[in-house]
Amino acid sequence: MKKYNAVPQAYLLEQFKSWRDILDHNGVGHIFFLPHTGLLYRAHQFVDWLVEQKYSLPIIDMDLEMYSDPSSFVRLLERNPTPSLIVARQNFASVDRKILSQTLQNYYTKNICSLLIFHEASPLQLQLADNAALPSVMFQNNQIYALPDCKFSLAYINNFAASNNVSLRDTQMKEIYDWCGNQPWLTNELVRLIGLNPDLQVKDLLMNESLIQRSEYLWNHLYVAYQKCLLGHAQTEKERMAALSELVDFGYLEEKSFKPTGKWLSEAIQRSKINMMQISHDSLTVNGVEIKYLFSPGELRILNILWKNKTASREEIARGFWLEEFDNSYTDWALDQVVSRLRKKILLNKLPIEIKTKRGVGYAA
Repeated sequence: MKKYNAVPQAYLLEQFKSWRDILDHNGVGHIFFLPHTGLLYRAHQFVDWLVEQKYSLPIIDMDLEMYSDPSSFVRLLERNPTPSLIVARQNFASVDRKILSQTLQNYYTKNICSLLIFHEASPLQLQLADNAALPSVMFQNNQIYALPDCKFSLAYINNFAASNNVSLRDTQMKEIYDWCGNQPWLTNELVRLIGLNPDLQVKDLLMNESLIQRSEYLWNHLYVAYQKCLLGHAQTEKERMAALSELVDFGYLEEKSFKPTGKWLSEAIQRSKINMMQISHDSLTVNGVEIKYLFSPGELRILNILWKNKTASREEIARGFWLEEFDNSYTDWALDQVVSRLRKKILLNKLPIEIKTKRGVGYAA
């Protein structure tokens, strides 16, 4: 394996061997990557490694085939009645489910041969993407491409810097790992910036716009269930633990403590908690995460009034809540109960808004 050798080979081989096991047992395997963790690099490097072992594995790019001409995707599979690697990236869940289900099922049952599908998504994400159309045999083997641990990450930093003729001190390597964690995409950019600015401290380079944009991209492209979990938004305990477990498996969180592996993620979480909240009469999103179902339509209307106007009288709030039922439903006690319940939900979901009582005016946010 000569290509992309900044990543320690011992770390890769452990994962490659588990993927090869699926091929050897005529199974169907789904390998999950998160954005910018090297899906295409790993696909080609895995195939190169198999070639060295006299094992042929054609790569079929679903993005190129299924979207340009679905029939060409079928023809490619039919021409390769052997184990194949399908690179699906993020689009697997958005193609025509019936066509895809029938195509893959026919291919697998007709040829009784192995199939690997690389996704830029999460197992939870795929489960919720209308997968009832896919037979259970298509989900025998789900594996996550884990980011390297501390030991392999430091080796990666050292290898990547050396290949780019950047000299790093041990203290700089630790600072890089502390901030980037095990994220090669962030590490690459920070090492590049150090090479261009050898006289600057690492802490100063962390404010570089390109590095901030990369960290924001990684955060914004995390699956919504992961964002909700990390932001502390309401989930069932089962949903929360499922998200935490996958984040640990991907290498985003430390095992047991669930602490982020890298300050970039801690900072992204903190920014998001105080960042973007958007409210309308029928929608409530925090940093792009839709949570309107946690509030009643009347509560959303109250939040919308206060968010836009900052202050509102008790009557305005009451009319916004009860609408045409105002005359029949409004009492001071009833409104107090409505506002009290709403305040509790705001605290529970850690929304960046506070409803304050303004004596003689009404309420303010």
